[in-house]
Amino acid sequence: METARDSVKIRGNRWLTVGVVNITHTFAHLNLGALPVLFPLLRDEFAFGYTGIAVLNMVNQIVRGPVQFTFGFISRFVNRVRVLAIGALVTFLGMLGFAGSQNYFHLVTTRAIWGFGATPNDPLGGSVTADSFPRVRTRALAWHLTAGNIGTWAAPLLVAAMLSFPFLSWRWIILILATPVLLVSLLLFILTDPAPRGEARRGRARAGLAEYKMVLRDRNTMIVAAVMAIGAAGRELGTLQVYLPTFVVDRFGVSVPLAATFLAVYTFAGLLSPLTMGWIADRTSPLLTLRVTLLLSTVFSLLFPLVPRADIVLYAVVFFGGLVMHARGVLTQSMLIGLAPEGVSTDVLLSVYTGLQGLISPIWIFVGGVIVDRFGISPAFWLMAASYIGGIILLGLIKPNPRQPET
Repeated sequence: METARDSVKIRGNRWLTVGVVNITHTFAHLNLGALPVLFPLLRDEFAFGYTGIAVLNMVNQIVRGPVQFTFGFISRFVNRVRVLAIGALVTFLGMLGFAGSQNYFHLVTTRAIWGFGATPNDPLGGSVTADSFPRVRTRALAWHLTAGNIGTWAAPLLVAAMLSFPFLSWRWIILILATPVLLVSLLLFILTDPAPRGEARRGRARAGLAEYKMVLRDRNTMIVAAVMAIGAAGRELGTLQVYLPTFVVDRFGVSVPLAATFLAVYTFAGLLSPLTMGWIADRTSPLLTLRVTLLLSTVFSLLFPLVPRADIVLYAVVFFGGLVMHARGVLTQSMLIGLAPEGVSTDVLLSVYTGLQGLISPIWIFVGGVIVDRFGISPAFWLMAASYIGGIILLGLIKPNPRQPET
């Protein structure tokens, strides 16, 4: 039976459009990954602690989560590539405002605008990529995730390099990073969706709501989405990636550029993870691979706080963490598409998936920041370990899909 995900017709130059869409995803992660390296400087200038860092990250998730739920519905009426173009333009404006902030309230407000603009990248960028290559969806999703991870990996190295120039303040760094976002936004405005929805305009709203109901009532798809959201809100509660440079500076007394190299190693492992674990899953089982990576993520969470020095051992540990933690995105999205009910579009699936994660993430991020501020880094990682065990337990509730012999 042909599903909504297979019924789209490819038009235009899909390679060009998907290429620009994925470059947009790269810049979104590049800019997001730059902030943790700059947090020690922002903290000193605006006088806030780990809880203040948590709020800056939490507000980003608060504005993104509810909006991400809606894109599966909006995409029936609006060109998805055009939505991505508007989002990139809003991101650019938010970054301009952030660079001009004069107090902590300005930082929070403009960070919310910045985050709102980046909202379409995961659900719509992922669905445009997957729908444009319907015969290799999992591979296409892996490349979309890898494009984002390239930005996350490059961010600490690029920011550390820019910080080596005394005349570049954190404000100038934000402005430099914002410039390519404006350029890709303008390019997206002139491109078309290579795989537009083909249904008649009449009845789109009713059909869209029906798809949402199918997803929200389906046991398997909601369990898979919950594994991503409940298991440390996707990767690591935001605790490691957000706080790692600041934590290394505080605990080991190293410079900000050196602390950034530990984040670079972690994100480099995250760059390799989707393709490596996706390859393993194709030759074994996505479900088995997911369970193993969740178990190894638990091991990492218990191991990281025990590392005594900022040396080669810490580099090895954070590399291991990045490799196992970043596998979950491609594995859960692949399972989600395979287990989904017939007739549900990729837009709706990924909107519910990312929306649920976006609603849970602010809670995890805030709790993580408060715990680190009051009790230190170790209890935050113990909580992470418990959340991964919770994800493993949830996977045991999945029922076999008759359309798919083994997940």
